[in-house]
Amino acid sequence: MVALNETMPFFPGKTQEEAQAALQEANAYLKTHMANMAGFWHITLSNMKRKELLDHVREKVRRIMLGYWRISDLKTVRLNRLVIKLFLYLLSNSGKGFWVTFVSQSGAWEQAFKAKTEALSMVELACCRRIVQLCHTLVTLGYYYHHMSSPG
Repeated sequence: MVALNETMPFFPGKTQEEAQAALQEANAYLKTHMANMAGFWHITLSNMKRKELLDHVREKVRRIMLGYWRISDLKTVRLNRLVIKLFLYLLSNSGKGFWVTFVSQSGAWEQAFKAKTEALSMVELACCRRIVQLCHTLVTLGYYYHHMSSPG
């Protein structure tokens, strides 16, 4: 959990500093761009692009788990199985699972995810929350860079 919490915002092809500065700027106007961001997630990005975007977070989490457990195959690690289920949930229904996590402040995504999963410990739930937060950051940065590069 500590390694996940120490994971800083990132975006492929950008430095840590560039990503952090862009995230601060993007968060400043996020509420006014929510409808455009929904269009970016649901329309601009294909299912494959959505998966590719979230795969950056999935791969980073996988590397953290490999370093923690120091094994070559994570199939036996319960947290890895939960992470796989989490990403399947996030990408379900053409990305609607992720969008629920983005717009729901009430934890509706947690209830839906818990209903499909065996009981989660507090640490496992905290890991899932952090992974979702990292996905939010990456998608926000994806939208920001897309929006900034679009003409007009």
